[in-house]
Amino acid sequence: MKTTLLERIVNDSIPIWDECAQTPFVKEISDGTIADEKVLKYIVEDTLYLLEYAKCFAYQITKCKTLEEIRYFYGILGFVNESETSVRRAFIKSHGLSDFQVETKTPDDVCKAYTDFMLACCKDGNLKEGLMSILPCMLSYQYIFHKMYQKNPDIPKTKYAEILAFYICDEYAALAKEWKDFAEKICGEVSAQEEKHLTEIFRTSSEHELKFWKMSYEKNLEW
Repeated sequence: MKTTLLERIVNDSIPIWDECAQTPFVKEISDGTIADEKVLKYIVEDTLYLLEYAKCFAYQITKCKTLEEIRYFYGILGFVNESETSVRRAFIKSHGLSDFQVETKTPDDVCKAYTDFMLACCKDGNLKEGLMSILPCMLSYQYIFHKMYQKNPDIPKTKYAEILAFYICDEYAALAKEWKDFAEKICGEVSAQEEKHLTEIFRTSSEHELKFWKMSYEKNLEW
């Protein structure tokens, strides 16, 4: 059966996502055995990531040609921010940190490299290129944590269940599918050369995702 453009682009990055699922951070947060300070490191850096991720959406909206496209970007960003940010803010507060302390922190080099890449794609590239840079974030999380949930159905009972619940729920899976369908519609028919280019952008962001998971486990939180 013939595959779609997004299926081919995603399939190219699946080996990277599988490697993400094998990182100590993902495995240990999924079974609840990870050290709390490593989760705090991840939450802080991910909050800084989301600040820049939102700016990517702003750039994308300026490239939209219809109100329907604008509403889609606005809706996705609103859903992600509302669902992800609330959990992160509660976790940060429970560790005696304020939103201001976290949001004004200098990001780790790994985090900055990732957000700089996305921002460049969204600011300087076209709508398709920007999409390929931001898509791996949501799609890889859905793939990785669905896979972990299949291996460990007790995730909802583990220490960090509240953080992971968003990524293993049916609503998130449906949103990921809608996101792919939207990208298919935006991309339309492309040449072999353009498909290769879009695949490379998507893969680069997936590689940044892998580095982010490793950084969260291997580096200590520094202010």
